[in-house]
Amino acid sequence: MPPRWLAAALLTSEGGGHVSAGPGDGCGWVFLNPSGRRRWCIMSVCGNRAKARAYAERRQRTGPTSPTALP
Repeated sequence: MPPRWLAAALLTSEGGGHVSAGPGDGCGWVFLNPSGRRRWCIMSVCGNRAKARAYAERRQRTGPTSPTALP
């Protein structure tokens, strides 16, 4: 059976409710998510990019932190 038919069978089966799409910008991956808790298709790729982008945006808003002087 060709892979595209296997994918179609998965998405239309009862187990298809456990399929999630990666939320990252430009991510076209789908993945099995039986627990419903998984967010990223691959944390080391999509998740890391999103977390790095959010961190950079926070730093830009607040400015770099300066070390505090100890008394």
